[in-house]
Amino acid sequence: MRSLSAFYFLFTTLSTVGFGDFYPKSDLERLVGAFVLLSGVALFSFMMGEILFMINTIKNFDKEENDADLDKFFNLLTYFNDGKIFSLDQKSKIYKYLMIKWENDINKFLSCKED
Repeated sequence: MRSLSAFYFLFTTLSTVGFGDFYPKSDLERLVGAFVLLSGVALFSFMMGEILFMINTIKNFDKEENDADLDKFFNLLTYFNDGKIFSLDQKSKIYKYLMIKWENDINKFLSCKED
């Protein structure tokens, strides 16, 4: 069963858990431990992938703004909100906030450009 010990060592090392005071003593414990470690690495990788997807998608909205992009933005918010559609009031508040922010950003940009 040296191969099982090698897999356990591999998964423990890859997941950066370390060896600590508690460790499996039987082959079954090593197998379950390796599965738990592998599942943890897979879950963490999936979560990081989703976060990076969200960040990259939001970064694309920092480019030139227009109504089609705003619709895409609301669709993206709906996607990240588990498909729950925003009410017209919520969309209106978000739109007003974005318009104020955009105007402030433009004014700051223009004032810096004039200097």
